Amino acid sequence: RLEGTPKDAPIMTYCTGGIRCVKVGAYLTQELGFTNVSRLAGGIIAYDRTLNEKCDGEESMFKGTNFVFDGRLGRQITEDALANCVTCGAETSLVSNCRNHNCHQRIVQCEACRTSYHGTCSIACKNRVVNGAMTPRRLDFQTPITSNSPVGEKNSVLEYGNLDDYSMGHSS
Repeated sequence: RLEGTPKDAPIMTYCTGGIRCVKVGAYLTQELGFTNVSRLAGGIIAYDRTLNEKCDGEESMFKGTNFVFDGRLGRQITEDALANCVTCGAETSLVSNCRNHNCHQRIVQCEACRTSYHGTCSIACKNRVVNGAMTPRRLDFQTPITSNSPVGEKNSVLEYGNLDDYSMGHSS
């Protein structure tokens, strides 16, 4: 993406807490030769703190929810909903991990779908959570070895009857 960008072009980096920006800035200057690289010191976390403590009433330039690397997954900075629910498409900013521990996919999901899907990303995952089928299980459907198959070779074509069986067969 930076190919053709003048080496003196201003580049501003920002991240959650500022650590990754230090690394990216070093790479941009030391490895790629850019000379006008700056970063948001302390990241979005420090920016939001400063805005709330010292700049009462000033509108945040950062919109929406800031991803964080702990159990919260996101910290709401503004009321802006900049994403769409993976289930129904409604605007939202709620981020979570699918409650099916065999899936654990990170998803953006509105409150209504989060409630109706029990915090899961799909009907298959919801069924696993609701039915308590959250222990890993592999399905070993194998087609029979035919007379044309070399001796001792297994034919491992897997066939699934429905999406739940497929999910269980591919969950670890």
